[in-house]
Amino acid sequence: MTLIINHDNQERVVDSFQANCNLTDLNFSNVKNITIIGGKITEYDYGNTSTLFPQLKYLVVKNSVKTENIPESAFFNCSSLEIVNIEATGEYGVEDLAFSYCTKLKYGYFPNAKYFGNSA
Repeated sequence: MTLIINHDNQERVVDSFQANCNLTDLNFSNVKNITIIGGKITEYDYGNTSTLFPQLKYLVVKNSVKTENIPESAFFNCSSLEIVNIEATGEYGVEDLAFSYCTKLKYGYFPNAKYFGNSA
């Protein structure tokens, strides 16, 4: 999976994350924008988002990306998150409470979502 991360107007590209890559060893605390442009996102890739990216405002998943369901509480308490645009190919679901306590969330675009769970 390729991530393009805009960090204070500097573009950093992190390429080919492996399943055994430990993201907690990296410091993403100032990241505000994430655009995922390729690869596949599994349910496990959505974990611990508010801790890894406490200042995340914008999340974009381009239509060249395949995603599994967005799991329960995936973005729980991402209090800075404002815009989510998941254009990923194929159908996916948004599980219960996926965006709970995202108090600044203004806009969500999920054109291929097949369902939304309770309080998603």
